[in-house]
Amino acid sequence: MNTNQLIGKKLAGNYRVDRFLGQGGMAQIFYGWDESLDRPVAIKVIGDALKDNTSYTERFIHEARAVAKWRHEHILQVYYAGAEANNLYYFVMEFLDGSDLEQVLRQYEEKGELIPFEDVIRIGRAIANALDYAHSKHVIHRDVKPSNILIDRENRIALTDFGLAMDIQRGSMGLTFGTPHYVAPEQARNSADAVPQSDFYSLGIILYEMLTGIVPFDDPSSMSVALKHLSEPPPPPRAINPHLSEEVERVLLKALSKEPGKRFANGQELMNALEDALRAQSETGKQSLVLPPLPSGVRLPQTPPRQVSRLSVFDNVRLSAPMPLPATAAPSPVYTPPPPPAPTPTPAAPPAKGGGMMPFVVGGVLFLLVVAAFFVFGGGAEDGGDGESTAVAVASTAAPTTESSNTLTPTEASPTEASAPAEGSPTAVPVVETGPTDTPLPAPTEAPVVEVAPTETPLPPPPTDVPSAVPTIAFPDGWPIDLVYNDSSFYLYNGNDQRVRLGNFSFESLDAGGRPLRWFMEGNRWSQFYSFVDDRNCVAIEPFGPPGSYLKPSQCRSYNSTVTPTYTGDETFWLVRPEVAEFRVLWNGTEVGRCPLGENTCVVFIPAQ
Repeated sequence: MNTNQLIGKKLAGNYRVDRFLGQGGMAQIFYGWDESLDRPVAIKVIGDALKDNTSYTERFIHEARAVAKWRHEHILQVYYAGAEANNLYYFVMEFLDGSDLEQVLRQYEEKGELIPFEDVIRIGRAIANALDYAHSKHVIHRDVKPSNILIDRENRIALTDFGLAMDIQRGSMGLTFGTPHYVAPEQARNSADAVPQSDFYSLGIILYEMLTGIVPFDDPSSMSVALKHLSEPPPPPRAINPHLSEEVERVLLKALSKEPGKRFANGQELMNALEDALRAQSETGKQSLVLPPLPSGVRLPQTPPRQVSRLSVFDNVRLSAPMPLPATAAPSPVYTPPPPPAPTPTPAAPPAKGGGMMPFVVGGVLFLLVVAAFFVFGGGAEDGGDGESTAVAVASTAAPTTESSNTLTPTEASPTEASAPAEGSPTAVPVVETGPTDTPLPAPTEAPVVEVAPTETPLPPPPTDVPSAVPTIAFPDGWPIDLVYNDSSFYLYNGNDQRVRLGNFSFESLDAGGRPLRWFMEGNRWSQFYSFVDDRNCVAIEPFGPPGSYLKPSQCRSYNSTVTPTYTGDETFWLVRPEVAEFRVLWNGTEVGRCPLGENTCVVFIPAQ
């Protein structure tokens, strides 16, 4: 089945194929729509070259179903895996609206810049965490490369495309060895030789590229690139970017060791070493006076070293054009009724210039006032004071119907003016002359009394007798949770030995009287990516468009989830505002602590898990 035949087709009776996105060596990717849950999806379909290979298709579905059981912020979620008629094998995964790292690298390359060091750490750590998680499930990715690293508009980083994934316990199909520029030597030699450290070699290539602007091995021939991985040492990173320190270079070269056993044992170890090395040097770096010699035959670009960009990767992604929703993704067309018959009046334009509906408005007002006069002077004659109160109620009800119209201006005149028909408004004359002449007129014309009444009866002031709640430690023997924040970002750190469920947290700002204000956030906001903050991990709030820089506390070496609301949104509960005195933290609705505003730290205690 070709690409055009798939467009518009429904898979599993629920996933509509809307648009072709791209193609790799083994599969095609489509943009689709989940009609049941009304959300976009990405659909990966096995290519024609492999769909008749029964062993591979069974393996493809098996691996997709295995990955679908995973829950990790930095791994793209798989929703469904299945097969259709004509050997159509596919799986459905979440769609991230943003860019892949390859596109981002090209954007920086076009400007002659490098990705900021902070973003290198953040992207590298996200992928390292994802790989550590996959390896804990006994799966090797085998195709870690920039185009398989997605960055969306909410700063989420996710590793995708486990199409070449190899279950360590089941072995490899041996069909391919991955992408030549990022493949590990042992994997280039034999696909079955891939080990977890093979993925970290690929990650090391990506880190090398982000910090220097080029990959260490390049050649028009894929086979030549693979042979370079096997036999040639990588060019020293400082020979390409002299602003890197020797320690950063040592970390990169260790990650690119030819022997898997000489590389870092896991992703966390790799990223801890690189982060320490990058933070040890200044942001711009210092050029070394003596640079290492290049390996024989290695040629570098003749351009000067690139400078680190001031524009973060995440701002870059947000500034790029969003993926438009397909026209076919909209709900079913809504029935549009025929136009109303001609006699049916249409809404009137503002009456300031006259014409249009003005005669109807004036007529309606006259009618209401005539009815009011009837009740006052007719039906109200026997009721005395009750008739007058009824007239006031009708007048006060009728007044708002004119909105900004000036047709009721005569009723706002003084009693003396109202009693002189010759000098009154033409629309008011019939109203004044309607009732008996011996009935005093001031009562119906005392509309100002109705206007003044609301202002003379002020709303009750806010209660001032509500005592400010005294902060208490609800769980003094519980687990400490560290909060670190400034005027641009907020971080929650779990320094305990067990993970903590994020949905139990909530935060809200308080005024000086201890009353909650409109700025608040529930922990479930983080949980949309990952339900927990793991031990020794952080979750973050990094709003879009803050005035300063994100705090990035040193203890936050790994993030389980990051949300990026607008800086002026309701979720920025910790920011300094005139109305806000402090914010409080709740655990399952129970207050566990109050914290000051501004750049600060705060510790709260939750029940031991």
